[in-house]
Amino acid sequence: MEVLQDTYKDTKIGRIPKDWEVLQIKDIVTFEKSISYGVLKPGEYIPNGIPMIQIKDVKANKVSVNDLHLISEKLDEQYRRTKLKGGEIVISLVGTIGKIAIIPKLLENGNIHRNLGLLRINSSKYVVDYIYNCLLSNGVQNRITSISVGSTQALFNLGDLKKIRLPLPPLPEQQKIAAILSTLDEQISTTDKIIEKSKELKKGLMQKLFSEGIGHIEFKDTKIGRIPKDWEVRNLNKCCDINKDSLSSSTKEDYSFYYLDLSLVKKGIIDFPNAKVDFKNAPSRARRKIKKGDILMSTVRPNLLGNGYINFDSEEYIASTGFAVLSNYKETNGEFLYHYLYSHNMQSQIERMLVGSSYPAINNKDVSILKTPFPLIKEQQKIASILSEADAKIEKEQTQKAQLQALKKGLMQQLLTGKKRVNV
Repeated sequence: MEVLQDTYKDTKIGRIPKDWEVLQIKDIVTFEKSISYGVLKPGEYIPNGIPMIQIKDVKANKVSVNDLHLISEKLDEQYRRTKLKGGEIVISLVGTIGKIAIIPKLLENGNIHRNLGLLRINSSKYVVDYIYNCLLSNGVQNRITSISVGSTQALFNLGDLKKIRLPLPPLPEQQKIAAILSTLDEQISTTDKIIEKSKELKKGLMQKLFSEGIGHIEFKDTKIGRIPKDWEVRNLNKCCDINKDSLSSSTKEDYSFYYLDLSLVKKGIIDFPNAKVDFKNAPSRARRKIKKGDILMSTVRPNLLGNGYINFDSEEYIASTGFAVLSNYKETNGEFLYHYLYSHNMQSQIERMLVGSSYPAINNKDVSILKTPFPLIKEQQKIASILSEADAKIEKEQTQKAQLQALKKGLMQQLLTGKKRVNV
């Protein structure tokens, strides 16, 4: 790729190369939408039928072929306008609007749900992968968001989509741009598969290590299942302190800190707040004191696994009371305990203790009696080290994926506007 000194022109979508066109989407594709019908009843799905793609099946700009609902030929005939050929583009029109995916060839002869729109390229002058990436670009996605309607559930009309304008280079340049971006998509997809495989391997490791330990040959049955004979089973409050330090109501009003609420902690990843807040303006939940080495255990909607390990200097941070803070470990390795929070056994214990429906939670008294396997400290450290190494491998691949995504985003901005031209 190289930047060519070319003549550019101003258009309604900005400055683009002089030899490019600007067309409305309606001039590039034909639109189809399923006839209006209600939510399909369970009896209308059959074990062996025709795949029906729904919004839930459009994930990460791809159609997930797992767990597709299947419909009868009779029902499929009613929706014949949206019979798939493979290679079309689908877009979500309700709820999470603007989700885009290309229909894979293996779903040829399938169909789509009414909450999806179907775009068929209407001329060999246009490359489907190029149009797909245009629809994913920030400019088009922002436009889709701006013209959606509805307060409780966003809606997007195909008629509005038709008016959106796209930049169209000559066919050879479309093909080259699409090939470059598709190569990055393949690399991202490959990295995704490695991440998922690594997560499955870690899950298996956890199951084995927390039930068999390292090098044991004798086992016993306990309240938390089969474990090595020389291990104990302890309540959580016998392994560590729980919520030992909190801000008092007499804290100075101008005391400022960074506040970690539930939304900032997701499956071990902590998103740090950008600005401090004064105690007088802080939410009433901003009370839990934390220090390096502590564990944040989500007690509100704990099924979301909003747990985090404090591996940073945290003197200026206060956590929400929606967390239980585990600290001052007693003959316990903190990382071992942190990993055990994600185990199937611990999650099963928590699930049995949940109260509430809208925001299910576990109370502090129940947290204290959660049970954990308890090997000697040296074995805890070995188990923690093995699992932390598995986490490091996953994190490395996730970083690689993020870098590829950032690279693609930057290239899209350059290639789809003609700021960077390609040799054809």
